[in-house]
Amino acid sequence: MDGLIDVLLQLSTTSRSDLHRTRLDLTAIARDELGLLGQLEDGLRGIRGVTVYAGPLGRRVATLSITVSGWDPSDVGTILDVDYGVPTRTGLQCAPKMHEHLGTTPAGTVRFSIGPFNTAEHIATAVRSVAEIAARRA
Repeated sequence: MDGLIDVLLQLSTTSRSDLHRTRLDLTAIARDELGLLGQLEDGLRGIRGVTVYAGPLGRRVATLSITVSGWDPSDVGTILDVDYGVPTRTGLQCAPKMHEHLGTTPAGTVRFSIGPFNTAEHIATAVRSVAEIAARRA
């Protein structure tokens, strides 16, 4: 991160203290996103019929993927979006080799991405929505 700050200082009139504040802000955002991701992962792991695909929490960005038993991921994503207002990405997400490794080809997964504007309420809605969808085919 310090190397990036040095390059940015050379390219702009931004002061080192401003860039340091920006780095602290980005660190806080990442911490908050991973906290919400942990809540999402815990909630989704507790739903019967849901498989979570995610690495160790401290070693990834704020995304995770799931499959729901008996459902095509594209159908789950559409229902989440249209019926519950929960945006996701579905399919192979430009990573077909990873999906081959995970055994999720050809349909892929449903991917959730946490951003700086997500809240605990968004997470609760997502978990509740996936639980309702999974219960339809349990």
